[in-house]
Amino acid sequence: MFEGIALALLLCAPTAELDAHRAELDVIAGQIQQLKLRQLHGENVRRELERLLVRAQELAMVIEGELHDDGALPLALPPSPEELRERADAARDEADRIAAALHALDIRITTASNELRMSQIGAAMATPASPERHQRLRLLVEQRQLLAQRQRAVLAEAARLEAEANAIEGER
Repeated sequence: MFEGIALALLLCAPTAELDAHRAELDVIAGQIQQLKLRQLHGENVRRELERLLVRAQELAMVIEGELHDDGALPLALPPSPEELRERADAARDEADRIAAALHALDIRITTASNELRMSQIGAAMATPASPERHQRLRLLVEQRQLLAQRQRAVLAEAARLEAEANAIEGER
């Protein structure tokens, strides 16, 4: 029985390499704090500070990788209902911005359509109609279709996030 507990503790214990990386990261954190103080006093320490920040980031990635490989790092926690609702609100805000862009595009389409109609009336009176007007109107309509599709996708995402938040709250 004690062998099993000892084995479990041994497997859960951090490796010497992990301890060394953590110790180095602690030292670098102290050095970074000192450099920031020196920087506040007007000393130019940017290059050395950047070097230490890069090394600290490298060490953090190595430590995270080792913890993940050992299974000591838990999987990401699911977002809270509040966070999901915030994301849904952000998606609805984006849908509102898209709606405003659609409105502006509708105005441009109406203007282009009126210009095309006027040029066709002029063509009937011997003034040739411009093919660029047809192309411009076609492009505006295509842009509108893409924006409307994007708006539908964003609203669907907002609804999905809201439903997920409600489901999580219902479980609690």
